[in-house]
Amino acid sequence: MSTELQSLIDKIQAEGIDKAKAEAATIIAEAQARARAIRAEAEAEAASMRQKGEADAALFRERAEHAVRQAARDVLLGVEKDINETLGRLFLATVSEALTPALLQELIVSVVGKYDEGAVVSLSPAQAEALRLTLLAALQKNAADGVRIAPDADVRAGFRVALAGGRIEHDFTASAIASALMRLLRPALAALIRQ
Repeated sequence: MSTELQSLIDKIQAEGIDKAKAEAATIIAEAQARARAIRAEAEAEAASMRQKGEADAALFRERAEHAVRQAARDVLLGVEKDINETLGRLFLATVSEALTPALLQELIVSVVGKYDEGAVVSLSPAQAEALRLTLLAALQKNAADGVRIAPDADVRAGFRVALAGGRIEHDFTASAIASALMRLLRPALAALIRQ
């Protein structure tokens, strides 16, 4: 019996070992399958995160480029504005300086002399006082209805001429002349700045 018992024990032991090996192989296969699944899931998540990161980086780059373009545009507009303001002040000062009493008298006589009707010439109070007599003498010959010299505190340099009861007005003030010069210069200046 001992051989039979030994044989039975060996058989039970062999079956247990085979069963354990089979269970171990199943557990290992399941663990390997689970590990592959986890790895595939991790790789898919990493790929998704990489794609999202690349998309976020591209969006950030696009926004940054837009911000830089906008900042450059704002700088150009600011420079253009500052140059226009500086040139406007320079033109105003230069034109004001150029409008001497002699030139004013010549211009006023030339403009008003073209019309056969009375005119109101508006000058700065100081210029009106200084030029009144010589202007009236020069203009009375040309304008049949007479000319009136009017001091105007809004006129700093230059003059305005009103005709036809104020329906027609010509503005030859320093600020109007400087503005006209700037309107002529502004497109060329803007093109230079944008280059």
